[in-house]
Amino acid sequence: GGAAVGAMKTKSVEMDEQDRLTIANQLRNGLTGLAVMADNFEVDATMAKMISLGGRSESYRLAAETAEALNEAAMVQNAAANAVDEAAEATSDTAAELIRAFVVDIPEIDEEAAPAVAKLADALDIGYAEAAKLNAVEIDRVSIFYRRGATPDGRAALAASTGIDADTILTMEKKLDLMRVKGVGPKYATLLILSGVASVPDLARRNAENLVASLTATNQAHAVVDELPGESDVPKWIAQAQELPRVVVY
Repeated sequence: GGAAVGAMKTKSVEMDEQDRLTIANQLRNGLTGLAVMADNFEVDATMAKMISLGGRSESYRLAAETAEALNEAAMVQNAAANAVDEAAEATSDTAAELIRAFVVDIPEIDEEAAPAVAKLADALDIGYAEAAKLNAVEIDRVSIFYRRGATPDGRAALAASTGIDADTILTMEKKLDLMRVKGVGPKYATLLILSGVASVPDLARRNAENLVASLTATNQAHAVVDELPGESDVPKWIAQAQELPRVVVY
């Protein structure tokens, strides 16, 4: 466990004089200093230090049920992020030759970033230019995008920082969410979205026979995939979707 108040790290408060003065002035002027502790370690020492800097100090403990719910939510988020990374890696086609060609075609992309950009493009089924914009804001794995785009505010922030339009950001997030379903890669996720399947919960409500017909018609119109999912695959996707927790907020 540990605390975070400015540069405060331990009861000896490993901060320089300027940090100490800044926090002390904030406390004396009625502002708040917040220490978030992962456990009870050094709570008393941290409270004492806050008081010595001129403030008052109170401590609050999360109810066990709340802490458990937060832990479960974190586990769901981690599992979902790992699943989209695994799906992306399983379908990746970023051979060294492709990456080299990509660097030649788009020379403004740093060669060291090229593998990550190429994988993002492959996994999200997007162009290299858009993938490069994501990489420029420190997104080098699809799970990072997935976490950051899981809420409306997060997607708005991504659109603002990358210059990619909000609808495209939302579509990419939907693709990754659907890729949590085993057997659904980037192309199948695109096919599902074009067929009107907007999310994992939406997939969970679908009738398998009707969805197969819809996927077939969509692919005839848009030629998304070379091989359609088998009739036995779609019911499995729906069954999986019914078991997956909701992660993305719309």
